[in-house]
Amino acid sequence: MKLYHFLNKEHGLSAIRDQQIKIARIAELNDPFEYIHFDTSNYVTQAVLKERRRKANQKFGLVCLSARFEDPVQWAHYGDSHRGICLGFEVTAPDLIKVEYIESRTPPAAFRESLDLPLPEFLRQTLSKKFKHWQYEEEHRLIVPARKTTDLIFHPFSENFRLTSVMIGARSKLTFSSIRSLLGHYPQRPIISKMTASPIVFGMERLA
Repeated sequence: MKLYHFLNKEHGLSAIRDQQIKIARIAELNDPFEYIHFDTSNYVTQAVLKERRRKANQKFGLVCLSARFEDPVQWAHYGDSHRGICLGFEVTAPDLIKVEYIESRTPPAAFRESLDLPLPEFLRQTLSKKFKHWQYEEEHRLIVPARKTTDLIFHPFSENFRLTSVMIGARSKLTFSSIRSLLGHYPQRPIISKMTASPIVFGMERLA
């Protein structure tokens, strides 16, 4: 499956050079409703979710990806206002989570039913739903083991997480040659392209 990850220039170049991307910590995600799509009006529900989230944050992290590379809003939010980079991957992971976007909070009954699940499966449930206003991201997620440390933790590129394309933001001053210089050790060279604003629709497109 082709999926995409937006970065600023510095982190994008580091990711290409080191063949890895930073794992996101559950407690540091930008949505305040992350992990709590359930109705939490009940105090016990709040307490249980808080404790389970704490434990999950100690053991797991996320690789967050999008099914789209042409969305100008994502370039603005995650690609340093179109000055950054978007990395395209071919991802083959049976446990890849496709985020479901919902109108309202999940009712308490569903939360009670989920309590018997082991932590990894419970985690999949809590991280698989977001408020519908995030749906422009068309997000997919990989949950990866990542024990809590003071250091950054990275997910390596591999045959199952293969870099296939590098897209340079429309406002970036990066050159093709600067990207090519970092690809010497890649057995299959990713395709490099420059983005530009479409003349027809509200979207970005790759220059030929």
